[in-house]
Amino acid sequence: MAMPQQRPSVPVLRVVPVSHRARHALRLFAVLALAAGLTSAVMAGFSILVSGWGPI
Repeated sequence: MAMPQQRPSVPVLRVVPVSHRARHALRLFAVLALAAGLTSAVMAGFSILVSGWGPI
């Protein structure tokens, strides 16, 4: 029964890296979402330009 009493100190130390990883993952996800949005917008604009320039 002594082991469970000593372990609570370990999760407390692990909480900080987990939050750091969560923030890092969220930041990476935001960057990826922005990049995907930009690329999709560029592709859409390029396709519109190509389709617009096609008849001309």
